[in-house]
Amino acid sequence: MNPTGGTDTHAVPSALARTAYYTDGIAWGRFNWPKSMLLFFEKVAVLVPDAEQDSFERSDEAVIAGLREHDVLRVLRPTDLVDSNASNRIIKQVRDAANKIPDAADPDAPMLLYLEKLGNGPEAEQVKELANQLHEAGVAKPFVYGQSMIIRPGLGYLVLDAIAREASRTGQRLGLDLHPSRCVGTQRDLFPVHRRIDMCPGATVVHTDLEEVGVDLGSVPIGEILDFKKQNADLLDRYRVGLREFSSRLAEAPFPDRDILLRERRESIRETQDQLKSAYRDWRKLAAIGLGLGGVAWTVSTGDLVGGGLALGAAGIEMLPSSGPLPTRLTYLVKAAQTF
Repeated sequence: MNPTGGTDTHAVPSALARTAYYTDGIAWGRFNWPKSMLLFFEKVAVLVPDAEQDSFERSDEAVIAGLREHDVLRVLRPTDLVDSNASNRIIKQVRDAANKIPDAADPDAPMLLYLEKLGNGPEAEQVKELANQLHEAGVAKPFVYGQSMIIRPGLGYLVLDAIAREASRTGQRLGLDLHPSRCVGTQRDLFPVHRRIDMCPGATVVHTDLEEVGVDLGSVPIGEILDFKKQNADLLDRYRVGLREFSSRLAEAPFPDRDILLRERRESIRETQDQLKSAYRDWRKLAAIGLGLGGVAWTVSTGDLVGGGLALGAAGIEMLPSSGPLPTRLTYLVKAAQTF
C-alpha cells in the first residue's frame, strides 16, 4: 500500500514531521488543498523543478506567503526524491505503460511534464532517450527547449504517482514523513474511482471525507487552522488511527468492494454529524428548561427576577450534559466542519 494522507503502514521515526506531499504539479488552484491538508498534517510539501520556481511563486501568492509565515511549507526539488535507482524504476514503468494506459482526461488538455522530474543525474541521457521514444510513439512531444514535454495525461499522472511512491522512502532522509496527496477536482479525478483509490488510497479517503462534510477553508487564516488542530489534538489522533485502518482495508479489498466501503464510511460520517447535532439540540433544550426552573425558584423565594436568570450558573448548568456523545474516530472531522 502507498503511504498516503496519514494512512501509512511504514514505520518512521516519531520525530519526523507528518507532511502532505502534493503529487499533481505546482498549482492547487482554487481548491484550498494546503489549508485542507493542514487540518491533518504538520506541514505541506510541493515538488517544484528549478524551471518552474517562478510559476510556483505566482500560483497562489497569498497562501504561499501564509504557509511560509507559519513555517509549514517545504519546497522539494526532483533531486530530493528521484535518485538514480528511482529514475530507473520510473523510466521502466513509463516504457511499459506507454501503449497500454488509456487517457482519462480531456485530450484537449494535455499535461506539461518537466524531464527533470524523471531524473537529472547520471541517468539524464536515459531520460532524454525515453522522451524521444514517447515522441516517436505519438504520446508526447518536446516543449520548452527540450526541458519538458507535452504528454498524455494518463502517462503524466503515472510518472507523478511513481515519484510519490518514492517519496515515502526518500523523504525520511529529509526529515519528513511524506504522505502523497492530491487536490480534489484536478484532471486526475476523471480516472475511474477504483484506479484513483489504487493510486493513492489514503488521500482518496481524506478527500471523500472532506467532500462529505463540506469543509471550506478558503477564507480561514492558516493560524486559525493550526490553533484548531492544537486544541483538538486528541480527536485528531483518533481520526488518524481510524483513517490508517480504513485505508488499509480499502487497499486490500477487491475493486468491486471499494465503492461499498466508501459508501459505508460516508454513512458513518453522517451518523456522527447527526449525533453531534442532536446533542447540541438537547443541550439547548435543557439550557432553556434550566433557565426557566431556576428563575421560578429564585423569584418565588426572593422576588428577584434578574437574579432568577443568573441562578442557572449554579443550578441549571449542572443539569446539562457535560460531554455529549463519546468521541469517535470521525468526531474531529465533523467538528472541523462545524467550526469552519
